Parts: sequence; C-alpha cells; structure tokens
Amino acid sequence: MHGSASWRGVLPGEFSINAAGTTKIVGSAQRITRDGWLFSTIIQVSDSASIRAVLTRAYVDIGYDLDPSTIGSIEDYRSGVTSEAVQTALIEAYGAGAVRAPLSQSILQSLSTGSP
Repeated sequence: MHGSASWRGVLPGEFSINAAGTTKIVGSAQRITRDGWLFSTIIQVSDSASIRAVLTRAYVDIGYDLDPSTIGSIEDYRSGVTSEAVQTALIEAYGAGAVRAPLSQSILQSLSTGSP
C-alpha cells in the first residue's frame, strides 16, 4: 500500500490497516492456547460487497453493532488491483525474509478431517 493513506489502529483492532482512516482492509487475529499460538492476517484485496454482506448478517445475528461502511478492500481504493499484485508487493516489501511454501499434505489432511 505504498503511497496510500493507511495506518494501524483507527478502527477496532490494534493491528488493523485502515484506508483513509475509515475502512478496514487488513485485519489480524491472535489466539494462544496451552499447546501453541496462531497469528493470522487477512488482506481483503477485492469484492468488499460480499464480505460486507456476510459480516453485516453475522453481526445482526449475534446482536453486535456494525457500521458496514467500515468494511472495504484494497480494490475500493486501487481500482483493478489483483491478488497477484498484492502478493508481489508483500514479497518485495519483506525481501529475503519472505517465504512462499505450500502446506504439507499432512497438514492439509488434518484440516480436511479435523483431526490433529
């Protein structure tokens, strides 16, 4: 997101990236258990209407307030951006520290069966 107006923490989520100070386009989640930890990041590249519809419905169902205008994607601010372009930009930004590797078959199998 070089050259765009974005920063962390404007909307709920200390490690969010928000475009124009109003729209979350990158969010993170952290979980810690006795046996391990997870830190994940979601980058919404395109199709903000779909994620907005799902989240709006989910928030209504659980009784939470939500301003749908705070849900967006990079494409909302950079027309025509692709997932591949975002991936390339991230790899370039992280340089030699970036690792691109597929998940192992054993991990994929455990995910599909739900067994450890």
